[in-house]
Amino acid sequence: MALGEWTLIRDRRPGDAQRRYRSALSIVSGIGVIPHFDRFGIRWVDGALAAAPRDDVVLVAIDERSAALWRDGVWQAFGPGGVTIITRSDRRRFASGQRIEGIPQPTV
Repeated sequence: MALGEWTLIRDRRPGDAQRRYRSALSIVSGIGVIPHFDRFGIRWVDGALAAAPRDDVVLVAIDERSAALWRDGVWQAFGPGGVTIITRSDRRRFASGQRIEGIPQPTV
């Protein structure tokens, strides 16, 4: 979660669904990660988009026990769940084994 430009943390005011952005390692610029998307992370989307530090933020929503892996020059979904890429104008889901489009390549 910390590999993106931001990590999303809980903002308890006004509620648990609200998120704040904190600077992270920025290995992948322009993204914030929503973990546990299939269990409870879906509730964070509206708050995360509303609090976004830039209009072009990309939310990478990862299901439990799943991952987005950079390998051989492409992002790929792994695990029993999937990865959903969310922007202000689009939402695309990628199942395990699929190539993920919409995540910038790592800067390192």
